[in-house]
Amino acid sequence: MPSMKICLVLKLLMISVFTFTTSAVPSLLYYVCSSKVGNSFFIANRNNLLSKLSNATAHDGFYNSTVGQIPYMVHGLFVCRGDVNPKNCQNCIKLIVADATQLCPNETVGLIWYDQCMLHYSDTFIFSTMKVDPSVSSPINEVNVVEADRFNQLRKILIKDITTQASKASIGAKKFATKAANYTALQTIYSLAQCTPDISSDDCYICFQTAITDLQSCCTKKPAIALFPSCTVQYDINPFYQQGNMTPDALPPIPLLFPSSTPPGKKGRIIKIVVPTVSFVVFSSLFCYVLGYGISKAKAIQSLQFDLSMIETATSNFGEVNKIGAGGFGSVYKGTLPNGQEIAVKRLSRSSGQGAQEFQNEVSVVAKLQHRNLVKLLGYCLERKERMLIYDGYMSPEYAMHGRFSEKSDVFGFGILILEIVSGKRNTGFCHTEYAENLLTYAWRHWRDGTPLELMDSTLHDSYLSNEVERCIHIGFLCIQESPNARPTMGRVALMLSSCSVSLPSPQKPGFFFGTVTRPPNFSIAEQKFDQSTNTTPSSSATVNEASITELIPR
Repeated sequence: MPSMKICLVLKLLMISVFTFTTSAVPSLLYYVCSSKVGNSFFIANRNNLLSKLSNATAHDGFYNSTVGQIPYMVHGLFVCRGDVNPKNCQNCIKLIVADATQLCPNETVGLIWYDQCMLHYSDTFIFSTMKVDPSVSSPINEVNVVEADRFNQLRKILIKDITTQASKASIGAKKFATKAANYTALQTIYSLAQCTPDISSDDCYICFQTAITDLQSCCTKKPAIALFPSCTVQYDINPFYQQGNMTPDALPPIPLLFPSSTPPGKKGRIIKIVVPTVSFVVFSSLFCYVLGYGISKAKAIQSLQFDLSMIETATSNFGEVNKIGAGGFGSVYKGTLPNGQEIAVKRLSRSSGQGAQEFQNEVSVVAKLQHRNLVKLLGYCLERKERMLIYDGYMSPEYAMHGRFSEKSDVFGFGILILEIVSGKRNTGFCHTEYAENLLTYAWRHWRDGTPLELMDSTLHDSYLSNEVERCIHIGFLCIQESPNARPTMGRVALMLSSCSVSLPSPQKPGFFFGTVTRPPNFSIAEQKFDQSTNTTPSSSATVNEASITELIPR
């Protein structure tokens, strides 16, 4: 239809006209500390170096320095992302330096990556030397993009272009390049490549090729990032660098409507025709855009709707055996969809007073909270006066029972992730015959009985240190405590994982959870509640040095 074509023209126009800006607040991406610990002389020199870096003027976004004498000499550098202005670069460096003493308090090597800057210090010489270890290459999220083959094809082209361009810069010059291109009519790939300016062009190219190889093995159909000591490569479908560099490749040129040579007498007539016509098209397009947005939003909400009959079947008609919690809002039930996917269903109380429109508005907001370790809204049911929310993921107690999200909800999800990594099993779908409700119950029983190592993945055999594993399990239980106030912050969690000198309090009982249930005879819901007085706390004394955002790898 002509009107739909006009709307499409407007959407393309909106993409080409409007630009995006990134947040000025730096955020931590990843960090690595060595297993070697320095003495007091080294730590004093390290702190002096960090202070020097923090106060350095970063007009070109790079600075390096050395403090102390052998054998306590410390070398350090920082580099800001190439598009970050001097003021934001300075702010990022001050933040990363302040965090360095907490993330790597006594270690002789520290590598910390923020989204806007990177800090590297070491007891060995690191200047003008290309390093590719330690590193991390990881998806930015686990969701495959639409038209994945086209995405991968264009991703390769963009990365080749920007890495070639960035690596051509001479030593001391900024080795940085970005490029964006539309891989569908409405979606864009944004790409970035950067090396530290102190390495040669050849070394920069080698570092890029190593990063590309790592990304090729993990992340061809989804946004991803590769972080190395000497280089960074990133691509995403969301803008992540500064506005001035974010110009997607232009669409093919539009043929001229009129020949270049126009008789003089007709110019005024053409202007009188063209200007009103273009104005009409623009205003019509704006109208279609607003109208289309409303229709698209309505369709998006409708696509989340589940049939009541399907939910009734999945939850055994909301049977008591499937009921796993209740609060002022209503009740929570576990269930299984016809495709085998396990879900949690929040059945809202009919006395809540929330209207259908308010309920749908809430659905549209909650649906945007997409975090793989938190809680994912699959959809809703609004039928026969029933109002239900259907979830898949880790549901924290404060949301399950009271409908509240907080930063501690993410801590809860991270705690479950720790237990999953240690055990080699997922919380959802876990099944054990010895009266284990799910992974949390199984793990808590062993913790309470003083046998936490029984939780360990049996395939690892003796390839781990028992005190490190016990400490990880301990931290996991601190993260999934029922009270959000009792859970540590993520900064505290990172500190506990990276330093054995941080004491760990006794965990309280785990919070709300759901998953596949194998109930023994005469099992009651009350058995899910544990007495904190029965807690036992295994001793912990080892250091977990290989710290990252979401991975724990036993040495």
